[in-house]
Amino acid sequence: MIPDAVTLEGTVRYFDKELRRLIHDRMEQIAAGICAAFGCTHSLAYEDGYIPLVNDEAMVGFARGVVERRLGPGRWDESAPRTMGGEDFAFYLEKVPGAMLRLGLGEQWPRLHTPEFDFNDETMETGIILLAGLALDFCAPGGPGAAKGAIS
Repeated sequence: MIPDAVTLEGTVRYFDKELRRLIHDRMEQIAAGICAAFGCTHSLAYEDGYIPLVNDEAMVGFARGVVERRLGPGRWDESAPRTMGGEDFAFYLEKVPGAMLRLGLGEQWPRLHTPEFDFNDETMETGIILLAGLALDFCAPGGPGAAKGAIS
């Protein structure tokens, strides 16, 4: 038996915000071409979902400096590859310059979103020092927050 209808669903992930419209348009063109070749019709219900998370370079530099001052040289690591994960924080970064950082739980620790994952409690101190240091340095005289009137 051949079905009379097919429904395909999925998500779209990309790194470059400029690709949003191109991806939609190409999906429409591909679906139309396949359907024309096989004598059928299609409809594309494309809903914009998550946007790429784009860190502000100045805020990345600021965070790198805080890590080096507060946690010591060699603690900043840029080796993690970019990911296609959907992240709500991307919508904040579209409005306000900022940067998303990963604390890291240790190289021999089970990966996030796996059945083996368990938070590494030993990273709590590092996380507290980092977050407090980011807030204090951001608001300090000469910090990026003080320059923008974050502190009155």
